[in-house]
Amino acid sequence: MKPPVFDYEQPTSLRAALESLSRNTGTFKLLAGGYSLLPLLNARTISPECIIDISRIGELRYVTEEAGTIRIGALATHDQVMNNSAVIRECPIVFEAYKHVGNHTIRNRGTLCGSLCFNDPTAEMPLIMSLLGATFVVRSSWGSRTLSANDFFKGPFTNSLMPNEMLVEVRIPRQPAGHGHSFIEISQRYGDRGLAAAGCMLTLKYGVVSDVRIGFRNLGEGLGRVRAVEAELENKAVNAAAIDAASTAARQSVRPEADMHADAEYRRDVAATLTKRVIETALMRAGQTSHVPSFSGRLS
Repeated sequence: MKPPVFDYEQPTSLRAALESLSRNTGTFKLLAGGYSLLPLLNARTISPECIIDISRIGELRYVTEEAGTIRIGALATHDQVMNNSAVIRECPIVFEAYKHVGNHTIRNRGTLCGSLCFNDPTAEMPLIMSLLGATFVVRSSWGSRTLSANDFFKGPFTNSLMPNEMLVEVRIPRQPAGHGHSFIEISQRYGDRGLAAAGCMLTLKYGVVSDVRIGFRNLGEGLGRVRAVEAELENKAVNAAAIDAASTAARQSVRPEADMHADAEYRRDVAATLTKRVIETALMRAGQTSHVPSFSGRLS
């Protein structure tokens, strides 16, 4: 199919793009990488009056580290983020999760910020940014504001951007020294859309777990971090009982829907299993730099 008729603008600076957003009072969409937007246009799922193409704004295509904070511009591609040395060193969970994001062609053109704004329930990066405690810098011609991941994401395919605003930067803070991390995704075939995913970050010191961050994707509406699961581990000694309690909490907390690929009960089982696996892997990685012997296998 062919997309509907629309007006087209291609600003070459952030200032010009913000002016375009303020000037357009009808329905419009921003175009960056295009991997989320173009299929919707071609299927005529959406019919915007105007497309504002921001892909030529070079000042937004960067990944830098400043004072321990990683700053990612709106036009930084997935590959740029994935292969950045500071990201690999400071946020290894990003590199791990990116192995499940599309393929090289998609990662070479698609943008991180575009994926975050689209917020597909099966997308990996919204969960990863939530686990990392990332903040989102949003700008309009009137000014700027900073949102947490919890405030930015509002539900499947929705976010908190006002009509005249755009996401210009993501900031990832420095993670605790010696933290453990893990991300696992289940799909029918490698590279397919994920049936379910789970991620975990934590710190292990003297056998006690702290700063626990656990979340899921595609296991119910609006899922990111799940506090009920995190509470089963936070400030507690590492043992099998605590991991089992977190797994049970995961099963009870998710509200998955059945579809042609998997029923709800299967997805609840997956949530419980993935919770155990990501916790155990994160503990093993944290144990390699903590004040206790490295974790391997189930704890007794």
